[in-house]
Amino acid sequence: ARARREMSSSAPSGGSAPADPSRVRFLAFLLDELSRGLLMAHVHELGVADADGWTTHADHVTFIHTPSAEQLASFPWGVECEMEVVGFAGDERCRAVQVDVPTWVPVHPQVAVPHVTVSCAPGARAVESDAMLMRKMALGEIVFTREFMPLTLKGRFGGVTMVDARVYAKPGVMDADTRTAVAAVVQADAAADAADAAAAAHACAENDVAATHVCSKALPANARKPVLRAALFAWLTQAGGVPPGNETLSGGDGGETRVSCSSTSTRKEKKTRTASRTALAFELASAAVTPTAVNDLCRDGFVVLDDVFPPDTLLAARASAEHLLADGKMRHVGQEGRDDAVAVLDAENMPSSASRYGGLAGAAEALLAFPEALRKRSAEKVGTSSTSSERVKKTASSSARTHDRLLRVQPPSRLMLAHYPGDTTRGARYVPHLDNDPDDPGRNEGEPGLRARDRAVTAILYLNQNWEEKDGGCLRVSLENNKGEVDIAPAWGRVVLFDCRRIVHEVRPTDAKRWALTAWIVDGPGEDGEVA
Repeated sequence: ARARREMSSSAPSGGSAPADPSRVRFLAFLLDELSRGLLMAHVHELGVADADGWTTHADHVTFIHTPSAEQLASFPWGVECEMEVVGFAGDERCRAVQVDVPTWVPVHPQVAVPHVTVSCAPGARAVESDAMLMRKMALGEIVFTREFMPLTLKGRFGGVTMVDARVYAKPGVMDADTRTAVAAVVQADAAADAADAAAAAHACAENDVAATHVCSKALPANARKPVLRAALFAWLTQAGGVPPGNETLSGGDGGETRVSCSSTSTRKEKKTRTASRTALAFELASAAVTPTAVNDLCRDGFVVLDDVFPPDTLLAARASAEHLLADGKMRHVGQEGRDDAVAVLDAENMPSSASRYGGLAGAAEALLAFPEALRKRSAEKVGTSSTSSERVKKTASSSARTHDRLLRVQPPSRLMLAHYPGDTTRGARYVPHLDNDPDDPGRNEGEPGLRARDRAVTAILYLNQNWEEKDGGCLRVSLENNKGEVDIAPAWGRVVLFDCRRIVHEVRPTDAKRWALTAWIVDGPGEDGEVA
């Protein structure tokens, strides 16, 4: 980190500022040491790592460069304050976090986006962060972390001199009464923020749960056998209620958090927000599910989609996934031939955006929007869904059968997050299998919607940043009619869709941590009312 020294006059009050005010290069909110460390840990949790030679800053929020005498006189020297981190952005030269500055703080217009510069590449200057953030905001490439990874920075107002010394007081400018008045404003502002936060905590619809559940059960090795498969599906169906002895997911004390209120307007507001998120998720899925994508899925049984999810959605999901793993919320199924640990997410009860796991909600909602996008795009292919069954009867091709299923697919009630540990000894893997094997005697076991026979299309989102070929872990797809195999890298943000009945697949041994979020899109009933 950049070396800096504290002046002997750095006391919050009663000290002395530099004799020559012009020696103050800029006025700023100066982070305390704990906040500096928390900020670096925060950026690290986002999966961001500096290359060799980068300089770490994480030191202050600049308000006024080269302050005038009047600005020095009116600045709230030494006053303690807190500021929330809003979001993160970076490029090849610098990285920074945007912060929420109280309205009473004087910020010079030359500072477009109040921020803390986290680090800079060799040859780059911290002052470049402001322009970088403006550019990223215009492109929609800021990762907004306030909801899923809240961080409050603490410190005091002061100045930084030409020799990088921190100063917190200027004698003869702000007397004790003025400092008391400013402190009272700060306290009032903090009290108002606390009241707003308390109101927001209660302003939620009934049964809004700030966490979801993970269910697990120790299973013997050959879990694909019918009896053991029944046990597997039994605990999967309990994802909305934790089996005895298992923990719930929460952002705090390990217990389930429920908050409710009777406000009709609040419930309406939440429904509006939910509808808005659903609409955005469908817009994203529709953009990805093009006519070409549907044609490829029907013809080949699988399709690979890249650049589907916004970067902030991916970073949020990965950060929450890491929290799940670190908090011990993921479990090994105990099935022979697979080395992953999983967490089961309830589609109707996603983690609250304010919890440590809320970053998964955006990615999950987008995956859950794919069935509607597939239905609508498939209906466009034939003009109407009513002719589908007749077509299938006339043409028994696998392509026609896939298309028929796409016309009636529905979102699942559960999603699965899977983590394969990096294992340089033999590599974590999952042996070849079908997600809906017609020859599997256990495919009818379980609750409707959660049975293997209900699966129509597997949708997988990969959360593996900076994946390289040497890491292994590819999804190996066996082409039909013995035409060979295709290895699909689990690249960052890549989505793979495949027909559960047609595509035999496996996870090749991986030597690096591998994350995947999976939704088994279910088959809706046909004209006879039965699932095929």
